[in-house]
Parts: sequence; C-alpha cells; structure tokens
Amino acid sequence: KVELSGNRLIVQAEHTEESKADNGQRSRYGRLYRSMTVPSGIQADQMDATYKTGVLEVNLPKSDAARSKRINVAAK
Repeated sequence: KVELSGNRLIVQAEHTEESKADNGQRSRYGRLYRSMTVPSGIQADQMDATYKTGVLEVNLPKSDAARSKRINVAAK
C-alpha cells in the first residue's frame, strides 16, 4: 500500500510465504512500514507505483507551480 497524506508518503507492505518440503514445513513473514516527508505540490491524482523483482518504484509528479525555475544572472 502506498498512500500520500498531506506531505507524508506512507509505504506499507506485508509478505507471507509458506512451503512444504520432505523435512517439514517452512514459513516466512515480513512486514514493512515507512513514512517520509515529500515536498509540497505533488499531484496525488497522477502518482503511481510499480513493484518488480523486489523493487518498489514510486512516481510523484510535481505540479507546474512546484517545479523549480531557472533565471539567468547578468554580470555587470
């Protein structure tokens, strides 16, 4: 689960694996919770997340108003 609440990004995950072998039964369990502050101006309706081969990638697009702006500096 990936959630954006205000300027907090919350990632929660749970993993359970059970397998049977000739010498008995094996089970693994893991739980993850991470919370981090993100810059303001994130477009929550356009964010997406993908999980592939053990890697979670979260895309948080910024609004045009939140993007950094460059200006030229004139030397005199």
